[in-house]
Amino acid sequence: MLAAYGWFYRYEAYLVAFGVVMTLAAAWEIVDKPRHRAWFAAVILILASPLLLRGLASTYKTPHAMADIYRQQIQMAEFFRTYYPNAPIAINDIGAISFYGDPHITDIYGLGSTRITRIRTKDPNKAGNITPGVLSILKKNNVEVAAVYDSWYGLREGNIPPDWIKVGAWRVPELTSLGSDTVSFYGMGKENAARLQTNLAEFHAKLPPELQSYAVP
Repeated sequence: MLAAYGWFYRYEAYLVAFGVVMTLAAAWEIVDKPRHRAWFAAVILILASPLLLRGLASTYKTPHAMADIYRQQIQMAEFFRTYYPNAPIAINDIGAISFYGDPHITDIYGLGSTRITRIRTKDPNKAGNITPGVLSILKKNNVEVAAVYDSWYGLREGNIPPDWIKVGAWRVPELTSLGSDTVSFYGMGKENAARLQTNLAEFHAKLPPELQSYAVP
């Protein structure tokens, strides 16, 4: 708890549970000895204080995180399930999209695509850059569209792969748990870009009102 290990309470949760069990086990051995009760109670209060802070923080943040996921990830899942149900797509956040649909996913980040993981491990900065090796995999997989966080890959004017045409982006009004507040949509080539732009425009009416959607010329 004091090391703040992990991200959004995900990776230290087992340590919290283990700590509670071990503390209770120790209490079972000690609490029946009167001379130990006072200092044991003090130790318990000290050890419990980070858990109290963690509980209060997570209680406040979790509803906001759920809203983040609904506004971005669930909408992306619905979009791809509607317009690209069996199509080859490239994304960098595979959870909701793969859970709610069945597209042919190439995970640019590497979590779900082993070949890209190997490429990333050879990248000196380990930033997950869209290298020529990654692009060759996307081409081999006949990827039609990509939905990615530009900030993860340094995608900006002058640094976008030649065949990638940016046609739209969604931005959430607040950011609590997402990898980025903005996800950008790219079509691979003019034909896929035109189709993607049409699909995004049609889906726009289904987005939550608070989700800011804007088109990129």
